[in-house]
Amino acid sequence: MIYSREVINGFKLLEKAPSISDKNEFFFEAESEDRSLGVWVKCQMLIEKEIIKEVNFFIFGCPDTLVSANKIKSIIQNQAIHDVKYIDMLGIRKNLNIPVEKMGKILVIENAFQECLKVFFLKR
Repeated sequence: MIYSREVINGFKLLEKAPSISDKNEFFFEAESEDRSLGVWVKCQMLIEKEIIKEVNFFIFGCPDTLVSANKIKSIIQNQAIHDVKYIDMLGIRKNLNIPVEKMGKILVIENAFQECLKVFFLKR
C-alpha cells in the first residue's frame, strides 16, 4: 500500500493515546465501526463548560485513519463544542492527500466524534 508523504510524516509523529483517567461527570465516550472497511474507532472526551478539554481516539485501522484522527484531535481539542459540531472531513482528506476511496474509513472517525457529542447532549 502506498501512503502520501503527509500520512507517512504524520504517522511517524503519532504517540500512543493514553486513556482519559479522570472519568468524572465531564467524561464522555462513544464508538463507531465499519466492519466492511476494517475500521473501529472509540472517541473519549472531557468536556467542561462546553469546551473540549481533552480528546483521544482509539483506532483499529490503517495509517490514513490514524493520522486523520490525530489531525481531527488537533482541530477540536480546547475548542467550544458549538464551534466544532461539523468537521470538514473532505478538507482533512485533501490536506493529508488521502485517496478518495479511503473517505469511508475517515468518516468512521467523524461518526465516533458525533456519537460522543450525542452522549454529551443527552447527559447534560
